[in-house]
Formats: sequence, C-alpha cells, structure tokens
Amino acid sequence: MNFEQLAAFSKVAEVKSFSQAAVLLNITQSALSKQIINLEKELNLQLINRENRRRIKLTDAGKQIQHYAATILTQQQLLLNTVNEFQNLERGTLKIAAVPVLAQYNMTAVLARFMADYPQIDLQLYEGENDVVLDKLQHNQADIAIVRDSPAINNFKQQALITSDELVAVVPANSRWQAEPLDLAALSSAEFVMLPEDSGLHSAVLPLCQQAGFTPNIRFVSTHIETLISIIQDAQQVSLLFKKSVTPFLNEHTRLLNLKQAFTSDLKVVLPNTTPQPAAQRLKRYFLNTNK
Repeated sequence: MNFEQLAAFSKVAEVKSFSQAAVLLNITQSALSKQIINLEKELNLQLINRENRRRIKLTDAGKQIQHYAATILTQQQLLLNTVNEFQNLERGTLKIAAVPVLAQYNMTAVLARFMADYPQIDLQLYEGENDVVLDKLQHNQADIAIVRDSPAINNFKQQALITSDELVAVVPANSRWQAEPLDLAALSSAEFVMLPEDSGLHSAVLPLCQQAGFTPNIRFVSTHIETLISIIQDAQQVSLLFKKSVTPFLNEHTRLLNLKQAFTSDLKVVLPNTTPQPAAQRLKRYFLNTNK
C-alpha cells in the first residue's frame, strides 16, 4: 500500500466515477483502475462495488477505508508542507521589529531556541514604538513584527495573538493603598516611576489616568523593571505595569493591585501583507508556542 494507491481510491470514492477521477488525477483510467485493484489485493478487501460502472458504490469496508485514507493523505500533505518549509528556509538575516517587551515576556528564549535550531539564519532586532514597528513592516524594513494591539494592526491580514496582559498598580507593600480593586483616582497625588515612552505603555496609562481626573506625576523613568521595583520599595513611589511582565520581579517589599479601571493589552505577532519569508513564518510559530 502506498500514497498513490490511497490517493487514487480516495478520489474515486469522492467523485464516484473512475473516468472523472482519472481526469482529476491526470492519469489514464486503466492506470487508475490498476492502482485500486492492487490496493484491494494488498488489503485483501473489496473496496468498490463495480456492478454499476456508471455510478460506483463503496462497500462497507470501502467506506471505512475512505475515512482513514483521507486522514492519511491530509497528514501526508502537512508533512510535505513542513519538509518544504525546512528546505526553503533562507540563509541570511531575518529582521524583527518589536515593541521593547521581549525580555519581559521571556521571548528572548524563543529567539535563542530559533537560532539554535536554524544556525544558518541570523536575527536582527529593532525595538521601538508600535507605530514605528508597523511602519517598518509596511515598508519591507522588517520581516516580522511583535506589537501591542492597536487599530493600525487591522491593515495587516496575517496576525496572531501571542498573549494578553492586564494593567495593574505596583505599590510598596506597606503603602496606604491596600484595597482592591484600586480606583486610579486614589493615585492622583502619588509619584510615579514608569517605563519609557517608547515602551508602548504610556499610550495606555495616560488616557486612563486622565479619565480618572489626573495626569500622573512621573518622577523616574527606566527601561528595566527590576530598577522600577527597587525605586518603588525604596522611595515609596508607584507604577502602572502589565501583570505578566512585572510578577517575576516582585518581592516582599512590593505588591500589585488589580485596578477598578480594567485594561487589557494583547501582544501580537504580525507578518507583512506581501508573501512572508519561510523563516518569518517559522519564527511566528515559535512565538505562538511560547505560552503553550
């Protein structure tokens, strides 16, 4: 039994005609009949009732074999697609544009695993704000992008969710802010420590604070969450950060509070509207498997 025999039988079972199946498979009808006869001999089963040659019928055994043949042929095609992807992965550099969150979500480990699996492909990472990242993807200056969800992403057809994260307040453990959910208005007199503007966080935080009736008094900015946590515990200041990204850095001197003004941000992987590089498609799958 081989794939050609299964494909021949599957097509005849689908269209219920030897002549039509032969045309669709681009082979002679005699060659088609021979493949099916050989399949029946190998299985020692009659799969097709040939009493009416104009409109064939499957035997009970044929109906069961048709189901399994379809599954096998589908899996074969998936296998061939995977092999083709591996064979066509380019050598050279894959350009990644991303908002600066990869380390916070342990995605640098994804990049490291990809480089280990594909030593012929080098990675080049650019980090910037959402709009800049998407602009690079739009103008073929990047092969793949990691961005927070925004209306601008709708311009791209190939996008997929990596993870979602919830905005929380991070405060000193012994602070006056203890009750949950915390109303943002309670932080109106607080001093804030924040990630820089190009982190993509400000576009979420500033409107929320303004809706709560105040503009945050940002006293300290750092690109490192560990540094922000140290300042929070030592200077009795507060921050607004995404829960998954900050939780690994919390200690007994700090705590997070869920907010009354719930805000969730989706992190997505986006490919260009033009035909993506096979390497970019493969890296996308690595990112999507991050949280599985």
